[in-house]
Amino acid sequence: VEDWGFRFTAAAPVSVKAARQLADEKDKAGQPVGLALAQRALMETKNSLEDAKKYLHANLEAMKLELERERKEEEQIGADSEAKASSVGLYRDPMGSVQVNLQTAEVYLRNRMLMPVPSDIASHRDFHDVFDAAASQDGPAGGNSSGSLFCNMHQHVYYT
Repeated sequence: VEDWGFRFTAAAPVSVKAARQLADEKDKAGQPVGLALAQRALMETKNSLEDAKKYLHANLEAMKLELERERKEEEQIGADSEAKASSVGLYRDPMGSVQVNLQTAEVYLRNRMLMPVPSDIASHRDFHDVFDAAASQDGPAGGNSSGSLFCNMHQHVYYT
């Protein structure tokens, strides 16, 4: 949902029990399909185990190719970030989502610099309803499947 400059994204995790069960399904070679493909199939079928089994067997080869392509891209990104991270004073977490430059005192989360929330948004009633309790103390303000939202308040200025 996106309206008036605000964006809200909700995602539900896949069922761990169903993913483990589906991971044991065999491919044409008799090998288990694995947890990664099982989770993707469940995600595509909204956690319906029976539909996920059908989806998995119908799309198994395409899913394997896509997974392999993504792994190669991640390896390349990892190699690139390791080369970049070799600079003195520049530190990154292994996933590359947090970057700290000690020379300039810059902190980046997911390649975006922490910046104050604009005052017109911070003063909006909806913003206060959602973030006020979490922003009154520094730390994680929420989470989703890809990570957590970090909210920090300093001298009545919110940083997210």
